[in-house]
Amino acid sequence: MYKPEGIICSLVTPFDKEENIIEDGFRQLISHQIEQGIHGIGVAPNTGEFINLTFDDLKKLINISVDEVKGRTSIVVGALSPTMQFNIEIAKYAKNAGADAILITPPYYISPSDSGLFEYFRRIGKVGIPMIIFNHPFRTPFNLMPDMIERLLKIKNFVGIKEVDPSMSRNVMRLSMINNRVSYLMGEETLAFYHFLMGGHGGFFALSNIAPKMMLQLYEETKAGNIEVAKDIHLKIIELSEAIYVEDYPAALKEGLNILGFKGGQTRTPLHSLKESSREKLLQVMKNIGLL
Repeated sequence: MYKPEGIICSLVTPFDKEENIIEDGFRQLISHQIEQGIHGIGVAPNTGEFINLTFDDLKKLINISVDEVKGRTSIVVGALSPTMQFNIEIAKYAKNAGADAILITPPYYISPSDSGLFEYFRRIGKVGIPMIIFNHPFRTPFNLMPDMIERLLKIKNFVGIKEVDPSMSRNVMRLSMINNRVSYLMGEETLAFYHFLMGGHGGFFALSNIAPKMMLQLYEETKAGNIEVAKDIHLKIIELSEAIYVEDYPAALKEGLNILGFKGGQTRTPLHSLKESSREKLLQVMKNIGLL
């Protein structure tokens, strides 16, 4: 069974001016992440504008990633629809195409009981592909607590949690009760340092699109006990986060990739391009922290 660990990059989906997927740009991003030593890639996650993708888009991205990766790293596919049946279809396609796992949120726009939530994940888990559950209290009506996680551990294909709860006390509580039965991955870059210090198994990060080495070094230096070095990296990550998580996300990530010479492309409507003031700030931050 696949066990997600280390740094997984939440890839952007590059679009051209006509809002079509830039295939060669997407392939370039994948191979660059692998060359930098990344432990996995996330295809069509939130950062990949999942909500702006059709099923045909998803199939295309999955096919491209499997073909480009060729077994060199793991592939986690976003199944982030509020509709269970659509997520089941994504899971089936990802499994048959050769992906390693899916990333699945609790449903949103609807709020089932605890029993309904368990059944939702159980039904998707029956597809047979490893499943990372995305605890996202900002975008769903749920914040998964230890009692629900304990129930979810009964699902055979449940292999990890991606966490964005900002409360480190709750996160440490979850990490303790999980006790290595599944992987516990951080999704907030500014909390990654603390997460790794407490024994977290890795992270699922958007900033890896433009700073894969930095995210890898934070993980490796913290795990090795080189705390002062890790602290310096942590401060750079905080500075970069403030320039990336701005209007029309992930527009700043794509602009950062364009600045670095990759085909980051642009966002799809209704998202807009980055404001000029935000671009100037991003450019300055990238210089300050050594990305340029």
